[in-house]
Amino acid sequence: MKYLKLKNQLESKIRFLGMYFIIIIVMILLLTSNSDLCHNTSMKKQQIDKMYRAFDEGNHPVQTRIALPMKMIHGLREKNLEEVSRKNGYTHSELEVLVTLLVNSNGIRAKDISEYMIITSGGMSKVINKLLEKGLIEKKVLESDKRNSLLYITQEGTTVIQKIRPLFTASLMKQFEMLTPHELQTMENIFKKMLYANVEGS
Repeated sequence: MKYLKLKNQLESKIRFLGMYFIIIIVMILLLTSNSDLCHNTSMKKQQIDKMYRAFDEGNHPVQTRIALPMKMIHGLREKNLEEVSRKNGYTHSELEVLVTLLVNSNGIRAKDISEYMIITSGGMSKVINKLLEKGLIEKKVLESDKRNSLLYITQEGTTVIQKIRPLFTASLMKQFEMLTPHELQTMENIFKKMLYANVEGS
């Protein structure tokens, strides 16, 4: 009896590892694309077909079938935004900082921006220094605590965001143009529910 129990546990672990490695292989195929893949729509569709065949053959849970495409769509979204940013002389991270400061008009600490954007403090320091050099943001020392300072967006920084925002909006609309209003509303409700549930459970 003990032998059979151990045998079943081992087989279960092997099946899990097999499923895990299939997911990793599919991710490598889809997310590590070369220049040919980036400019070949039919090849992208073939890779997506492979992913769903792997899902079917591996008997993956529906959560995996949702999570991986979500990651891929997010990657495509980030790539599009980076392209729009660089065409206008900025990085996506620089524009994200500007938007964050625009929303937080009363000032915000660099540390708080770093946590908001999920970026290392070292990486954030580089972005902030570039924006300070360009005159798009400014740093003001707190009167109540000389050791700390807050960051603010300048008028020049606001002008940059006002110029690029329509381009970002157009890119976003294109990514969702195949969905009906009902589908969009359903997606919003689902993600809202998931966000609140994960925050409450963290």
